Order: sequence, then structure tokens, then C-alpha cells
Amino acid sequence: MRERAADLLGDLAVDLLSSNPEEISAVADPGLAGFRGALPQIAVGEPLTPQAVEDAMTALRVAYRRGVLATLVRALLGSSHPFDSFRGLSELAEQALARALELAAAMNQVVVDLASSPFSILALGRLGTGEMDIGSDVDLVFLVDDSLSADEREKWRLVADRLVHVASSHTREGLLFPIDTRLRPRGGDGETLQTTSYLRRYFDSEAVAWEAATFLKARPIAGNLTLGAEALRQVHECLVRRFSEPKSLARDLAHTRLFIRADREQTIRELFLSERPQKI
Repeated sequence: MRERAADLLGDLAVDLLSSNPEEISAVADPGLAGFRGALPQIAVGEPLTPQAVEDAMTALRVAYRRGVLATLVRALLGSSHPFDSFRGLSELAEQALARALELAAAMNQVVVDLASSPFSILALGRLGTGEMDIGSDVDLVFLVDDSLSADEREKWRLVADRLVHVASSHTREGLLFPIDTRLRPRGGDGETLQTTSYLRRYFDSEAVAWEAATFLKARPIAGNLTLGAEALRQVHECLVRRFSEPKSLARDLAHTRLFIRADREQTIRELFLSERPQKI
């Protein structure tokens, strides 16, 4: 298994270098790659020009790519266990998201200490468990404190939208990673920005078993980490109260698996029928 992981990491490193040969420095000295001093400083309170935004997004993508390549090289050189690379890639993604949030806030002229702001970002899925790999998308949920007015919440919703744009839009340097926000309450029909009280109420009365399992992987990664941690603490209280009976939980999850399998089979069947030559 370890050898197979090393082969996979080697293939990924070769692909990155083939597309970006200028990044050979990350192979020569993988300890130099990363975010330290790699990104331009954002002037607080000053409007960002389109060129400044483009420069910041380019620098962010280049720094992230170099960090990913250096992480792969360290694993191949034996400096770390190949599976430790997943944790390293997760840490790089967190750093990238933190810088993307700074840029998104600056683009919306939000001048505030993000660490004590009324806004928090939760990671779920592979990033939530620290098992990010190459090609993984990033599952995020955006939270805001209940004390904000509707106008203030709208301001932070725009910051969240900007963050998704900064991270997942394509530029000359590619993109950071796709961002998926559909694991929020009510999925694509739910609000992009969740209040902490609504998140608690949803898991206290409406959430189903697979959502409970999904949010067990959640952790705060950017913005106000204290706000995110408290919101998750309340969610976990709801999960214990509603989903702690083993037989009921197993039955609900088994039903979900059957539903997903049936839905997948139906999709494949429809695809096959649509591509089958029509009789004349």
C-alpha cells in the first residue's frame, strides 16, 4: 500500500512539473516552497484595483502549487510518510483559504480582524478530516453570528461569494481547487450563509442521518474559529440527542446507501439509453 501511494504521488509530481516546469525550484529545495512571504500585502481599507486583484490571485495560486509540489517531493524523498502528505495538503488548503478570505474581504472593503469577526468557515469532507489529496474539491459551510442585522449578514454573504470566486475561478495560473457548498442545510436550496442558531435548529429537528455523519467531519478552518467551534459544539449536542441509538442509525444509513445506489443506477441507465443508436 505504501509503495502504491508513493507511485501515485510521483505521478502527480511529474504531472505538475510537466505543466509548470518553472517550479523545478520546489524539487531542488522543497523546504523553500510555501506561503511565507510569497503573497503581496493587501492595503487595509484601500480599494483594490482589478490589476491588484489579479496579481493577488496569481500569487496565491503559484504559492499553493509550489506548496503542493514540495509536499509531494518530500514524500518521495522519504522525508515524510506518503500518507502524511494528505495532512500536509490539508494544511496548505487551509492556508490558501485563509489568504483567499483576506482577499475576498478586501475586495468587499470589509475592514475587520477576521479572527474576531462574526464570520466563520467550516470545512467538511476530506479537508474536514485532514485527508485532502490532489484533485479533491473542498466542502465548505459559511456561518455568521445571529446578532447581525439582515444588512450586515448580506455583507458577509457577499464575502463568502467572493471567496468562492477567488478560490475556484480559472485564471492563467489555473485554480486553487473547486469549492462545494452543497453540504449546507437544505443543500442547494438552502441559504449560502447560515446563522449559528439556524444550524442548531436544523440539526435539532430536520437533519437526517447522512447529514449527521457528514457534520461529524466538520471543523472550523478560517475566520472566527471560536464562533465556528461553538456552533459545532451545539450541533454535536443535537447529533447525540437524535442519532445515538445504534440500530436506528444503522437502519437510516442503510436506507440512504440504497437510495444513492438506486439513483446512480438510474442515472447510468438514462445515460446508456440516450447514447444508444436510434433505430431508423
